[in-house]
Order: sequence, then C-alpha cells, then structure tokens
Amino acid sequence: MTTLFEKHYKKAKGAYLPVAADIAGRYLERVGITYGKLTTKAIVEQVEKDGPQGPVGPCFTWDKDDAIRKLHAHEASVLMCAIEVVIRNPDDDSTITPTPVRAFVNVRENRQIGVAGEYHSIVDVLSDETLRERMLQQAHRELESWHDRYKQFEDAERVWLTWTGGSVAKQRFGIVDTPRHRKIS
Repeated sequence: MTTLFEKHYKKAKGAYLPVAADIAGRYLERVGITYGKLTTKAIVEQVEKDGPQGPVGPCFTWDKDDAIRKLHAHEASVLMCAIEVVIRNPDDDSTITPTPVRAFVNVRENRQIGVAGEYHSIVDVLSDETLRERMLQQAHRELESWHDRYKQFEDAERVWLTWTGGSVAKQRFGIVDTPRHRKIS
C-alpha cells in the first residue's frame, strides 16, 4: 500500500515511551504488515522474538517477577471495574441510583490523566465533599481529553479533503456536500 503522506511520529502528551517515537511507530507499522493486521497479540509475538534488545524492548517488562506484579495490578484494576452497585436509601428502601453504577472509582490526586490514583467506594466519593469535587474535576479533564482525542479526526479529515480536493473521500465514502452539512449516502 502506497501512502500519500510522510509520517513523523512523536510521543503522545503525558505518555511514557522509553524509545524514540519514530522507532516505535515504524516498528508497529512493520508488525502490522508482517502479521497482516496490528493487534496486541501480533506485537507481543514480535517483541518476544526480538527480545529485550529489540527496537521496542525497553517498552516491555522482561523480569518475570516484575511482570507478574504488573499483571496482578492490571487484574486487580479489572476486578474493581467489574463490580457495579445499586445504591438504596436504608430509610425507605428507595433507589438512589436508578441503574447500577461502578462500585469503585479511581480518584486521582494528581491532575495528570493516566496517573494511578486510589480506588474508593462510590458511596464514599458521593458522601465526601473533597472526594466528590476531585472526581468531578477529574471527569471534566477526561471529557476535555476525550474531546481533544477525537477532534484530531475532524482536523485530519479537513486536511485530507483540502489536499485531495475531496474527490477521493467523496468517492470512497459517498459524501455529498449540501449547503448546511455533509451527508453520507
């Protein structure tokens, strides 16, 4: 597949990447080509073939004890995310949450997204003003981050349509321009 663009990889904001982004990006491209698609399974298979000295070896944990601890930490996180709760008022047995909600939520003291925090019972978070405020601030930051992450596709589409004159995308996706907005047929 030929590409119409030149790519320059860079580390995502706030990400931990112990190798150059360009090396990691090109490595992932090669894995996708080699295995026919880019999946975590394909990446792990190739990384294990290359070993710790491979191009992205420093991105992975090679010490078995450390790897087990990291796996267990991930599994503990998955466990906490798997539990939901319906909160009821003990006085009259009325439901405070009409649908089940996550029983434990990760509330970070640090403002950085992706930094581990402490898990708290949702009841404790709703009952404690400080935790509740922190959770709301965190939700707001995550919403902004989500918006920024998906806005990039809007920006990329605009560049693509400008660069190609819109013809390629219009043909491929059946995009029809209308005075008010674009429709996909």
